[in-house]
Amino acid sequence: MAEGGIFGSPPEPAFNDEGCLPLDVLEDVFLLHAKKNEEVIHQGSSDDGSFKHGTWSETIFLICKKFQQPAETRYLAVEIFDRFMITNLKNLHQPVDKDRKWCIPVSVWNKSSKKCKKRILLYMLSCVQVASKMCSHKRILSCRRCCEFLRDAGVFCSRDLVLDCELCVLKTLNYKIHVSSPVVYIEALLEIIGRSTQVAGGQLRSIHGTSLQVLDLVYLKRNAIYSKLYEVVTGDVLGSTLERGKTGFLCVEKDAMLLAACVIAAATYILDRTAVCQVIGQLYRTTNIPQEDIIDFSTVLVVYCLS
Repeated sequence: MAEGGIFGSPPEPAFNDEGCLPLDVLEDVFLLHAKKNEEVIHQGSSDDGSFKHGTWSETIFLICKKFQQPAETRYLAVEIFDRFMITNLKNLHQPVDKDRKWCIPVSVWNKSSKKCKKRILLYMLSCVQVASKMCSHKRILSCRRCCEFLRDAGVFCSRDLVLDCELCVLKTLNYKIHVSSPVVYIEALLEIIGRSTQVAGGQLRSIHGTSLQVLDLVYLKRNAIYSKLYEVVTGDVLGSTLERGKTGFLCVEKDAMLLAACVIAAATYILDRTAVCQVIGQLYRTTNIPQEDIIDFSTVLVVYCLS
């Protein structure tokens, strides 16, 4: 059946559609997303984000492009991969016997880390596989297609190994794989903007498409972008993880709501500067994020997009 058929996933959100939720219900749903975002900010590890930038994100994006996955899949896959790798490496580095406080032998750690490095592409593929099942019933990534992809990449794996790796990802994360990627906040905010302002549905769809391109750039150049933001806000150079934690900047890096709002503002500026003030004003009223913060971050994003 065609992509737009009854069993197909829509190519883009239908902003301002008459069949959508009423504004008050939409705002209640958005508050639930905001609460979840706050929990992620305060409960996450200081290591969060270590594997969702640069080459890590680029490789996962390319895998998703190869399999024609929807946008949400690539962002969710990166988030899952980041959490899996951090948890997996911590598990490998734990003492062999906590009661006797034995330290893991260097030889064992080296062997485990080499195995992990050897399977890194397989882990990425498994995270995409898991994310595909969360995002699109039509485009679920099967073990057979994974094996074919790996074979073309010069890596020969059996279907059993691919399945075992997928289970390894799920078990390592204790099957808690449902996280809200920034694109969820972007689409919710754009829907509210469409209901609360004069921005037309067609223009919102254009902003949505550009927002995803800006978001891609944030993932690919995450470290450089947040370092520049820190410099703009504090006038200082971004330091170590410990220093970022003391200054509270780690919370900024984990804030998906802030990122979504600023990505929308940057995308709006790129497309239509006359609508920026209206959009930023509505973003402030919806999220309570100070307009100055939105302007500072979105300006950094625009500079990187246009450079």
